[in-house]
Amino acid sequence: MILSSQTIDFLQFMIVGAILALVFDIFRAYRMYSKDRKKYIVLQDIIFFCIALIILLFSIFVFLDNPLRLFLFFAMFLGVIIYLSVLSKFVVKVYIKVFELFKKFIAFLLLPINFLIKLSKNIYTFLDNFVKKTCKRMKYVIFYLYSKIKGVKIKFFKFNIQKRVKNEKFKKKERREKKKNWFCR
Repeated sequence: MILSSQTIDFLQFMIVGAILALVFDIFRAYRMYSKDRKKYIVLQDIIFFCIALIILLFSIFVFLDNPLRLFLFFAMFLGVIIYLSVLSKFVVKVYIKVFELFKKFIAFLLLPINFLIKLSKNIYTFLDNFVKKTCKRMKYVIFYLYSKIKGVKIKFFKFNIQKRVKNEKFKKKERREKKKNWFCR
């Protein structure tokens, strides 16, 4: 028994409709899995529309030898309805499991990077706390030393400076007197 070309086109476009519903289920399962915000849902709808348009145009150019007829769109609609009523629930569950496995696989691949990030964060917090404690202790030590040396230091430097100036003046006087006395002898 030979099938007519219109029957073959009808069956092919039913399969195209099922493929479109399969692609839609990918996006639907991803929405169920990730619970995205509305702006990402709009972006996903735009991506789905572009993919569906590419699949539809590709199937029209490849499968269709005859002119485009209305029953082909009915065949796609019928393929979508059959797919959604029969296979969609199972396929969505499979896609969600695939997304979970993919997330675990990516987490496994990123495990060394996460370890390095946590290690560097722990080292940073340790060094940060160490430096803060050390600076705090040094501040207390400096304040303590300053309070003990404060009066002595100022008096000591004043005394030294005054003593130095007096000593220099006194030494100059002595030199002059020695010079005078040397000539006088």
